Amino acid sequence: MFIALLTDFGLKDPYVAQVKATLLKQAPQIPILDLTHQISSFNVLEGSFVLFTSYKHFPPSTLFVGIVDPGVGSKREIVLAKNQDYSFLVPNNGLLSFFVQHKLLQQAYFLEKKFPASSTFHGRDIFARVAAHLAQQPIDPTWWKEVPLKELKTFALPRPVLTPSQVKATIYYQDQFGNLLLNLENKHYAFPLGQKGVLENFPLRVVKTYAELKAGEVGLLQGSQGFWELCLNQDNLAQKLNTYPGKEISWQWNT
Repeated sequence: MFIALLTDFGLKDPYVAQVKATLLKQAPQIPILDLTHQISSFNVLEGSFVLFTSYKHFPPSTLFVGIVDPGVGSKREIVLAKNQDYSFLVPNNGLLSFFVQHKLLQQAYFLEKKFPASSTFHGRDIFARVAAHLAQQPIDPTWWKEVPLKELKTFALPRPVLTPSQVKATIYYQDQFGNLLLNLENKHYAFPLGQKGVLENFPLRVVKTYAELKAGEVGLLQGSQGFWELCLNQDNLAQKLNTYPGKEISWQWNT
């Protein structure tokens, strides 16, 4: 059993350490892995995408604790969702949207047990305590109520628009290099190598590797996370275009 953490807490504040300290006090023998704590603040779409593209790389039986929770302290439910190999403890706010759309979940439960907790920090006071409990024993029926999967809140994933002359896409994620991961799955969309276009004031070309790009040329390539991405070779495209996860982006193909 492993516990993997995904949050939008960042690394400046003590919040991540307090969550881990709570886990270590209650389940000291359970390894804790950091998926990321750098999800953009309140960006549930980005958090859902990173969770979806990452979970399968973890060992089976990993419990993912996802805390991107703009509704903390409200009446939103806390969810435990499961499939054959993995478990996900998250707020019921759309963080599992990719999993629901891809039909990757088999069971869902709402937490019914009450905990004394800060109204602004359920990550430490509820999620960490519940995760430690789940990591050490089976689901306690006095804590949980099983619910149909349709009770999981989801949001509609944005769809790209493709024409012979233009592509309109949405940025799901941008990494620290400034690469923009788009809502174009590698397995569903194909663009011929060498095809050229224009993205704002930048020339664009479909390539296989970053190194093929000339200085100032935008590349469109199949990324390692299973989605097409836009990039600049050894430069930061996200900064150049002032983008963010959830923003729409478009380019025109040369005719």
